[in-house]
Amino acid sequence: MSYKVLIVDDELSNARLLERSLHQHYFCLLAASCSEALRLLAQHDVAVIIANQQMSGTSGIELLKRLFEYEPDAVRILLSQDADPDVLIEAINTSVVDLYVRKPCDSEDLLVYVGEAVQRYYNNKRQHSLVEANDCLRTRLRQMKLGSVNAMAKVLKLSDEYLFAHGVRVSNWAAMVGEKFGLSEDLRFDLEAAGLLHDLGTIVSRQPQKDHFAIIKPQQDRAAQILSCVPELQDVADIIRYQNANYDGSGYPLGLAGEQIPITSRILSVAKEYDLLTSPRNSVVALSHTAAIKELQERSFRDFDPEVVQAFADLEGDELNRSFELSMTPPEWDLVSVAVN
Repeated sequence: MSYKVLIVDDELSNARLLERSLHQHYFCLLAASCSEALRLLAQHDVAVIIANQQMSGTSGIELLKRLFEYEPDAVRILLSQDADPDVLIEAINTSVVDLYVRKPCDSEDLLVYVGEAVQRYYNNKRQHSLVEANDCLRTRLRQMKLGSVNAMAKVLKLSDEYLFAHGVRVSNWAAMVGEKFGLSEDLRFDLEAAGLLHDLGTIVSRQPQKDHFAIIKPQQDRAAQILSCVPELQDVADIIRYQNANYDGSGYPLGLAGEQIPITSRILSVAKEYDLLTSPRNSVVALSHTAAIKELQERSFRDFDPEVVQAFADLEGDELNRSFELSMTPPEWDLVSVAVN
């Protein structure tokens, strides 16, 4: 493969000298001005740009700075006899100049410099290709997650409007608290999905049970089992699986305690209980925000993580109103809007 080298110098004789040194190994393009260089960059995929610092009108550093905006992958070499050290250092530190070569430069040395620059260009392109491939894969996985959540949320909505509305609110509570805890975007996404779908197991088990905890176990297991069937939702399934692990270790399953319980599950546990207290199926027994927080605080250290409870206590009026509005109207944020459309 013949890589392309763009040589920029307003003295054509100087540019020709460089071309003669490089033409046997590289495809050389010559430009006498910034406008000519930009025109060539629009037509060619250039690996290396060599610019002379001493040019009339525009210095080599200024020219490379402009060309960098159009072809950031190209490796930029500055040729100069006496470049200002401070200006040169700044240009190198800001990545405007990748390599400084003092004039006059021996032909063999120039070949070495350009060879190293080409290898750097190849590595840059390869790295960028990997980043783009990872971004595409990440986008695809997110789309697959959203598609799966979409299907399951529709099933939940058709089966039980209250559980769906409850899931929307819990998802929203969890998202707000997860943000306060500085969770990553991926963790917040999984937490929101878990909040929306944590009652999925309920719709496949309607038989009456006297023991509330006996109800929780199979429903919790079923929701996690259903979501585990989708590889992209394994992490969502785990959040739901540990939502009833009490902070003191008395919960289900595995007897996990304190920080052994994933932070996402601890947040979901409080979000779910808060919404059940403030928006129960029977609205007559609904508690106010203040009363609900008081009950959660009384159960801190036993059932709930006290830091998560405090995060709920710190929610402001606008945040509280937003969640209730979302339960009454089609949600506008990404996860649930996809899930209900």
